[in-house]
Amino acid sequence: MADFKNDEFNKVLTNAQKMDTDTSAKSKEELPQDTVESENTVSTFSEDDGNWFLSELEEELKNLRNEDIRHILAFLEKEKPIGVDLHEVDFKGIHMYDVYLEKANLSGAILENTYLSKANLSGANLSNANLESAQLNRANLSGANLNNANFENASLDEANLCNADLSNTILSKASLKRAVFKGAKMNGAVVRGGYLSSSGCTNFEDANFEEVDLRNVDFRNTILDKANLSKANLSGANFCKASMKNANLSGANLSNTDFTGVCLSEVNLCNTNIKEANLKTIDFYNVDLRGLDFSHADLSGVNFRGANLSNANLKNAKLTCADLTGANLSGADLYNANLEGARLSGTTLFYANFTGANMYSAHIEYYNREITTIVPLNLFSLEQLKSMAYSDLVYKLINLKNSK
Repeated sequence: MADFKNDEFNKVLTNAQKMDTDTSAKSKEELPQDTVESENTVSTFSEDDGNWFLSELEEELKNLRNEDIRHILAFLEKEKPIGVDLHEVDFKGIHMYDVYLEKANLSGAILENTYLSKANLSGANLSNANLESAQLNRANLSGANLNNANFENASLDEANLCNADLSNTILSKASLKRAVFKGAKMNGAVVRGGYLSSSGCTNFEDANFEEVDLRNVDFRNTILDKANLSKANLSGANFCKASMKNANLSGANLSNTDFTGVCLSEVNLCNTNIKEANLKTIDFYNVDLRGLDFSHADLSGVNFRGANLSNANLKNAKLTCADLTGANLSGADLYNANLEGARLSGTTLFYANFTGANMYSAHIEYYNREITTIVPLNLFSLEQLKSMAYSDLVYKLINLKNSK
């Protein structure tokens, strides 16, 4: 691998500047004599003639620029320099497939619509660069500095972003299918997509975010199907209306995370921390939630039908109008929880703690003859029992307890 030398590369970079200068001087010499104005004369060079000349000059300069870029790319392909300085370079729309730019300085570069698939940008500095609508499929961006870079509408399918710094990076409406983010830093990144029914939403399908810092990241309306978010820090992240089918959230930190409108029925939540998360109107149908910490979480209207909440921590949780039909709450701690209007039909409650819980209008309806073994009456105070809405069969058991 060739060592990068500034003098050698500067010759390539300054070549176009010299050519541009020569062309500009030449253009002045070629102007018709009657078009050269002085301060005291009136030009006979018409506006149409001027526009035509400027158009021709711009085209010539564009050709010179493209020729210079070809020299640069040829140099990069042959020498494979490490740490080349291309800050604020304009490569807009250029085809740079499989280009070698390891540790290159591309800060502030214009790479809009640039084709960089399979490019080696490992360790490169792309801070503040504009990569809107760029093609970076299977590109190597491991360890790259992407702080404040713009990847809106870009394609990064199967890209390697391990250990990259994506702090405050814009990824709105980008495609990142099967991209790997392991060890990446994404604090403050903007990944919000469009509507899920459109093709313009940000796609993280099957992406690997294992152990990634995703605090306060905006994932609204994004596609995260089959994404690996295990052990990721998602504290304060917003997943409102995101699609997360078969996503892996095992061991993730979901404290203060917003999952409003998300279906988590097929998500792996083993050993996650959901403390104080906003889970309004979430679908937890048949989900294994054993032993999870839901303390202080807002679970209003959440669907827990058939869910396994055994030994879960639901202290001070808000479960108003939640549907716990057929759920398993055995051993769960619901100390001071608010279950006003909740449905507990067919719910298993062995050894659950309801101390201080608000059971006003909570609905319990059973059809099992052995109801006293399913719902031990000593779980509830008499006031709690009286505040609930029961079928006739359960109401008789209340009277039975009252008479003892």
